[in-house]
Amino acid sequence: GEVMRAGNEISRFATLVERYACIYMSGIANLYYYSPFKYYRSKRRLLAHDPDLEY
Repeated sequence: GEVMRAGNEISRFATLVERYACIYMSGIANLYYYSPFKYYRSKRRLLAHDPDLEY
């Protein structure tokens, strides 16, 4: 089946992609300054069971 759809609605996965995979910028032309091989990722968020590494 389709990964981004659940019947006529978007899937839970699609919802997560929409929520967390956005790259905010003032204009699409800003991508000109980056390599097409640039890997975008958000900062790692600690979970409740992760040790706090920031002192």
